[in-house]
Amino acid sequence: MAEILQQKCQLLFDNLNLIMRHRQEILNTPRYANIDVHYALRGGGAYVGSFTFRKQLVVAGKSVIVNLTLKSLLAIWVMAAFKVMCKCGETAYICSFAGSPLSGVAVASAYCPYCKNEIHGIKGRTFKSFVAPLERAFASEEAAVSQAFTSGVFGMVNEPCSLETMIQELKLKEYEALQGPN
Repeated sequence: MAEILQQKCQLLFDNLNLIMRHRQEILNTPRYANIDVHYALRGGGAYVGSFTFRKQLVVAGKSVIVNLTLKSLLAIWVMAAFKVMCKCGETAYICSFAGSPLSGVAVASAYCPYCKNEIHGIKGRTFKSFVAPLERAFASEEAAVSQAFTSGVFGMVNEPCSLETMIQELKLKEYEALQGPN
């Protein structure tokens, strides 16, 4: 399973430029927005250990797994704490961080979707600047799952979509746009 998640993570970052170009479309398309991307971020801290971006909840007596979704990840990546300028002049996005909740010191790594550069040792941000947006994102995910479950619509997605399918569909749209009307 770890190997599959690593492959999915690699696929996401290999296609991050495409994903960011289609950010608004992804956010407006529930089958894309709700794709599970819990494997895309890594984080942790002294005294608290590694963070998990997948939680198990009990809602109305039923066990439910809540994952970090693509819409939440894209919302996090627009925040200043999760962006850094790459040496190529484009924006790179934080993909891992570690720090101390006591001292507030943190260090991060980022990935540039344009030049495919990995940037390590990013400093100057606080541990809380990484953790707070993630906590808000998870609270939002948990609320959405709870609401969907209690309203009876949980699991009733008409067209489930995988990351692989979304990437293929977005690439096809770009190809068709280049071809113009037939």
